Amino acid sequence: MLKKVEFAVLFFAFPLTVFAAAPFTDFKSFVDYLITSLLNPLIQITFTLIFVYFFYGVAKYIWYSSTGDMQKRKEGYHLLVNGTIAIAIAASIWGIVSFLKYAFGV
Repeated sequence: MLKKVEFAVLFFAFPLTVFAAAPFTDFKSFVDYLITSLLNPLIQITFTLIFVYFFYGVAKYIWYSSTGDMQKRKEGYHLLVNGTIAIAIAASIWGIVSFLKYAFGV
């Protein structure tokens, strides 16, 4: 488990060690580099996990609707609702950050 964590840390931190390849002339270029190399992949991974969670809830709801297990169907429904709320929150945060980037010219 520790080797996987170490690999993940090194994999995501590696772009930070390549500052010589991306000379920063001002703060705006530094922030733009951070956004494109760190935040965009993190946002994509987060959206992917949220959609997997949502579709897992959909599949569980549909599967247990056909089998007649109402308790499991209710769990699937709650996963579906929570996934929908998570998608709405993530999209709102993404929109606010995009607006702030545009407003401040970053």
